[in-house]
Amino acid sequence: MAYDSATTVGYAQNIAQLERNYYKELAEDRLFQNLTLYPLGKHEVVPKNSGGTFVFNRWGNVTGVTATLNEDTVTGGQVALTANTASLLLAPYGQFSKITEFAQMTSRREVTEDATLLMADGASDTIDQLIRVNLTANAGAFIGQGNSKTTGSITTADLLQGVVVRQLTSKLGANRVRPFRDSQKYIGVFHDFNLYDLMSDTTVGAFLDTSKYSQPNRIWNGEIGSIMGLRLIRSQNMLTTSVTSGVTAYNGFVLGENAFACVSLENDALDIIINKPGSAGASDPYRNIATVAYKMYFGVTYLSGSILADYNSANRAYCTTLAVSFNG
Repeated sequence: MAYDSATTVGYAQNIAQLERNYYKELAEDRLFQNLTLYPLGKHEVVPKNSGGTFVFNRWGNVTGVTATLNEDTVTGGQVALTANTASLLLAPYGQFSKITEFAQMTSRREVTEDATLLMADGASDTIDQLIRVNLTANAGAFIGQGNSKTTGSITTADLLQGVVVRQLTSKLGANRVRPFRDSQKYIGVFHDFNLYDLMSDTTVGAFLDTSKYSQPNRIWNGEIGSIMGLRLIRSQNMLTTSVTSGVTAYNGFVLGENAFACVSLENDALDIIINKPGSAGASDPYRNIATVAYKMYFGVTYLSGSILADYNSANRAYCTTLAVSFNG
């Protein structure tokens, strides 16, 4: 039988493509399981070859009137439409790890597969960190119970409790911030230590566990339940913040719908790049080093407050700074 080089090369290319697809799907499944903040935003597809900046427009609200129309007035009730804009900047992000041929030969696990999952963990952490940094810098500040403190005056009594939940949801509602339409509730993302204090508050009632939701298939990543119009999500990505000496405090977020926007990951979340031993040529003369990397393009922007004001320049999200009574 004659040796068909074209067939052999084509078969090898197909195998390589199947391998790439497998690791990409593996990473994307892990990515979406991890993401906490990303699902809460507005997602926009940035078309290729359209530049690195995506501009968002938001129309100003139209306030109702009580005056009647006159039949002979053509322009009666005319309202000038106004719009504000915000820009999202697209940028590349990525990380990689080296894997030795010896590790692949001797490990009892599939090292490339494990490295792919770890890269997906890194990618999800990068995305949530970028969103967290943006919200921390731009969302409205809510420091201490009653929003009555500064970072220098917060005390150990300024815990996440039922009164704080009522204050935050009332503040958003009074500013006409829309709740998430799937549940007509706002969302709070907090560290586990903050949630520990909320669950320890004996004055709090009517906590609804996720297992009792009427639509249990619509639960956000990390969601544990809801209370007083606020769905609660736990996230280890919430960080401690510098406050009064002797007090440990964490930032958290309470959001209405479309408080921020980011690049959509649904169509092409990230690229997993696997280089085999020897692929570096003279830089790897012993064919000893493989690499596993992820690369993605992402951007995020806040969509309310001073950046993209709608009703009374109201914030659609608040960054909370609250003490914790227990930190492990």
